[in-house]
Amino acid sequence: MSVTAATDVDSLTDVDKPGNITARAPKLVPRLFETNELSLLLSTFVTLLGYVLATAITQSSDSLWLGGIRYASPMLLLLAMVAAILIVKASREKVAIWLPLLLILGLTKLGQLTPWMAWNASGVVWFGKYSVAAHVPSKVADRFFGAGLLMFVRDLWRENPGSVGRTCKFLRENAQPGDVVIVNSAMESVYFYTLLPQAMAVLSSYPIYQTARQLALPEYVFGIDHVRWIVWRPAWEGWPGYSISDVVQQIVDRGGRITPVMEMEETVFENREDIHFHRFSDGTYLFPFPGTDFPPRAHRPGRLA
Repeated sequence: MSVTAATDVDSLTDVDKPGNITARAPKLVPRLFETNELSLLLSTFVTLLGYVLATAITQSSDSLWLGGIRYASPMLLLLAMVAAILIVKASREKVAIWLPLLLILGLTKLGQLTPWMAWNASGVVWFGKYSVAAHVPSKVADRFFGAGLLMFVRDLWRENPGSVGRTCKFLRENAQPGDVVIVNSAMESVYFYTLLPQAMAVLSSYPIYQTARQLALPEYVFGIDHVRWIVWRPAWEGWPGYSISDVVQQIVDRGGRITPVMEMEETVFENREDIHFHRFSDGTYLFPFPGTDFPPRAHRPGRLA
């Protein structure tokens, strides 16, 4: 005896219908990050780790403090893309969430270390005999709001001449082609904009001195021979390996004299890439002015008689 059961096919659900393989497949759970997004996150992390290790090995703590951000500039674009991905994911792609996040992180400094150090104007935190320091803006408001970004945009339509620019303008207007000059800072910039030869460029204490001598370079490269102008910035006293007193003494010993012809304000740093040293077109520094402890700010170009 056989027993059979008849079932109305129309009464079966989609899952129960024979041959419905698609309906029986398990549902896929969306992943938090797509493959390309995950690749970008991992590659950025590895690259950032490499940069951190490389700068820590090759740069001194003073160098990192003064200009460390410039070594991280190649990372800015990658980190911006990572931040965009994380904002979109955190907001679940809802405009009402990611737009305020974008404005907060773009127009304020809440995503940076600065506001969390606002209570400490010096930026120095001590751990026993060791310390960690951060750059803290002078004004309390600048520790929370990104005024620097707006000032950067404004300065795209403004000129921002500092000590170097004014020095080059003075030399172009007063020096003759071929006049030899002595400058104690921004040598490359001064030569680029004036094409004037520079004296005391290679001292006997420099490692390349003997090689430079063998190349039979002009004598003024090694001393004060035929010097016609001196551009001296007291803020950088002694930086090239000699002081203004050394220059004056050598000139006097050769029977020369120096006549001051112009002075100007010392801006120390100018259009620097480091925001804590950057000088904006109206003379504003967002961070403590780096020349506070320097000698009086003056230029003393002089012409030998």
